[in-house]
Amino acid sequence: MEQGILFTGDGVWVKRIGEKRVRIGVSDFLVKKFHMFFQVEYKKRPGEHFKPGECVIALEALKDVFEVSLPFGGKIVSTNRDVERDTTLLNEKPFEAWLLEAEVESEDVLKNLLTEEEFREHLGKK
Repeated sequence: MEQGILFTGDGVWVKRIGEKRVRIGVSDFLVKKFHMFFQVEYKKRPGEHFKPGECVIALEALKDVFEVSLPFGGKIVSTNRDVERDTTLLNEKPFEAWLLEAEVESEDVLKNLLTEEEFREHLGKK
């Protein structure tokens, strides 16, 4: 796994890629939990703002839907159309298959995310 990846408590990864800019994806934990994602539905498009806790992406699995929400607000900068068209990379290499890029209001919002070690420890407590 790449350096600098942080996690939300539910397994969404966040990587800082610039000043106030992050890339978002799902962890291998989520892919294993849902077995396979078949469809990516963006609830927000580039240029749109989102609030903390608001669903920005719905990932459809065989018997369930995982709603990607983030513990911070921001603005969608871009979405990954390749993953939207074909979820193979998302399922096979989730840390390479980013879902969206967003601009956050402040880098301070990233301080509340978990490191990989903290995330793995968090999973052990569930």
